[in-house]
Amino acid sequence: AVEYLQWVTSHATGSCSAWAGAVRRGTALLRAAGTVWGASDALWTARRNLDLDQLKGVHAADLDTYIDPTLLRYLRHVEEFGVPSRAEGGSRRVKSKPHSSAVDALAQVYKATWKDVHAARVLVCDPAELEEVGFDLDGVFECPVGAVDKFKPDTSLSEDKRVVHDQREFNESCPKETHPPAVQPYHRQVARQILWWTQRYPGIPIYIAKRDVNGAFRLLWLAPQDTEFFTTTLPW
Repeated sequence: AVEYLQWVTSHATGSCSAWAGAVRRGTALLRAAGTVWGASDALWTARRNLDLDQLKGVHAADLDTYIDPTLLRYLRHVEEFGVPSRAEGGSRRVKSKPHSSAVDALAQVYKATWKDVHAARVLVCDPAELEEVGFDLDGVFECPVGAVDKFKPDTSLSEDKRVVHDQREFNESCPKETHPPAVQPYHRQVARQILWWTQRYPGIPIYIAKRDVNGAFRLLWLAPQDTEFFTTTLPW
């Protein structure tokens, strides 16, 4: 696991040799671990040892003053055990092929995927080699990858594509009611805040920016036992 991580984190650009080296080392890791769960657990430990845990600061005592206790307790649990899929109905083997939109934008798909590989968030491997040696892939659920149009802040069409994973089939086994709520502000709350600032600073234009966190979802590691549900296949 350490060898795999050291390789991917030392190659910022996803060249052919970088991809080949990552696939070779990832396949070797899976073969040595014996299961997807075992390989994921080994990666978890290795990432911690290499100081790659981006949530390591959530246990700081001063956060108790600023963050809702329930939310902070859940976040600390996620940092320790990972995000569970909460899938119902057990595991099953599902194979997939990339959508035509991804095939048409394959260079961008590989570029976007390598960013996650380089950040030590993704394990890549050669499934054909694993099947040849009898590796158990029975629970691996592949979701097709696609590419959709991406718009600039001025709403004009970007030359880049947004790479997406089509998880509609898998999501059928994950009722939203079993997941924590993802609450967003209502329009009336935003309007009320604008009015409050307008009254406080009359005559001054009020601007509110909606910001994004780069790779926000991938900052949270999956629970090792659930990583086999979040896979995809790329043409090689």
